[in-house]
Amino acid sequence: MNRRRLLSFTSTAVLPSLAGCQVFGGSLSSDPAAFEEVTLSGPTEVGVGERFSLSVAATNAGGESGDFTDTLTAEGSEADDTEIRIGDVAGGETRSVEVGPFSLSHAGHHRFRLAGSEAAHTVSAATQTLPGGQRFAFADGLAVSVADPAYHRALFFDAPSGREVLAAGERRDADDDSVLAVVRVWMENRTTRPIPTDPSSFAASDGAVVAALDQAADGLASLAVEGDPFGGSPLAPGDSRSGWLVADVPAERAAEGLRVAWGRARREAARDGETSSASDSQSSSAGGGERDAPDSVPEVRWQFDSADLPEFSVADLSLPAETELGTTLSASATVENVGAASGTYRAVFERRFGDETTWRTRETVELDLSPGERRTWTTEWTPPEAGRAEYRLRPGSAVETASVLAAERGFGETFTTPDGAAIRVRVGTDGFDGLLGSYIYDSGESQTYRAQKGKTFAFVRVEARNTTDEPISFPGSRRFSVAVGGESSGVFHQSSTGTTFGSPVEGPFYAPTETYDPDETEWGWLVFQVPAGTAVGDLTVRWSPSDDVGATWTK
Repeated sequence: MNRRRLLSFTSTAVLPSLAGCQVFGGSLSSDPAAFEEVTLSGPTEVGVGERFSLSVAATNAGGESGDFTDTLTAEGSEADDTEIRIGDVAGGETRSVEVGPFSLSHAGHHRFRLAGSEAAHTVSAATQTLPGGQRFAFADGLAVSVADPAYHRALFFDAPSGREVLAAGERRDADDDSVLAVVRVWMENRTTRPIPTDPSSFAASDGAVVAALDQAADGLASLAVEGDPFGGSPLAPGDSRSGWLVADVPAERAAEGLRVAWGRARREAARDGETSSASDSQSSSAGGGERDAPDSVPEVRWQFDSADLPEFSVADLSLPAETELGTTLSASATVENVGAASGTYRAVFERRFGDETTWRTRETVELDLSPGERRTWTTEWTPPEAGRAEYRLRPGSAVETASVLAAERGFGETFTTPDGAAIRVRVGTDGFDGLLGSYIYDSGESQTYRAQKGKTFAFVRVEARNTTDEPISFPGSRRFSVAVGGESSGVFHQSSTGTTFGSPVEGPFYAPTETYDPDETEWGWLVFQVPAGTAVGDLTVRWSPSDDVGATWTK
């Protein structure tokens, strides 16, 4: 049994203060007596904080006068038991005594019982229903209010990887239309004990209160809502606190009028995020069946007025099915507010490559729209590598696919990487076709390399220029390869700055090292070992920024 305090102290005698004995009636008698028809009665329904009394009656069925004694308990209370005594009850006489007043601080069904006679009585404290925004003061000194609901279809939050979106419906896992309701909570604690302020102690119309945001950088505080979230450490006696609360609720229920409930120690809620009021299923007979635990009924519920809501319709996301790496890709979508209230459409434009399962945010979308207003959102970007990728707006659009193809250039033509490096590739020189079985290089002394049997060397000149307005790095030599038929070859001879070719070509090895300023250039030679008998027309020079080829050069 949950033994949390059910009763509040009043200015007169109350159950928690009735420790020890109270004597009711006349003088004591030691003569034997037999008491039957013992009853415990009183009101069956009261409001939270409302004062009431109970009546204990006993009939002496014996032939001589005597004293009736018993112990009155309140199940689930931390209060002391109360000793009941009705003195000098004559044979055949029925006498009663009134005990109280009491004050229940929690909604629910509360059972009082006489331990000896087993007479019992249940008093139900109904949930207090208030207009939205009204403050409610409990008898024990706690005051709470919920006010100013605002409705959104999505809210941004900061995640370690960047800005993300919490979309309505994601926390409810339901098929019906949803909204995020943001309300402002105020609480003041004038009791003598700390009060928990966890968001899970609240419930909202058939919805789910957002009590945690694990993927956020700073929990609920990461949500882009003005002010601080309500919650945190328990509220100490004498303190007050205010903040916001977010709940994912059915749009239909919000439009009809949002209901927010609170209980000091709520458990999982039933329909409406709360159980029905205590009056729905109470019984006042002594020795009755099991009752709902006090925790299952909220202590107070705020009923807000009906509301107009924004609702957004997103036309199909549009982007090219194919594009070449290094070119600008654009996407657009038309968003219309088909709801009855102004609102802000918030979404993230996400991407994932063909072999990925995780969506990654590219950018956020935020459009303020009046009812009936329509706006077109457009964005542009340069894909970082070739391959197939999926794109979507969340919430609001279907998934669209775009394939980024490797760029194709001829020898001597320029390709600009997504980072802004203009790359130009040639094979050989004006007087040399670029294919030979040996070469001479100088790294302090002249040395000669000869190709393996059945092989020859292909000499490729690479030039790079920074086309941007800021320093960048150029592609490294290992990012280049040569393909002949189905056979691919990486760079045969890696060398650092200072090593030069002497024959059949002259100049440095291509070996970019640091970053290069705007318009700065770098050039050099790469040597590849390819099958003997290869002609220049058989060669395909490739640049691969990752596992996928990004650009090719052919004759």
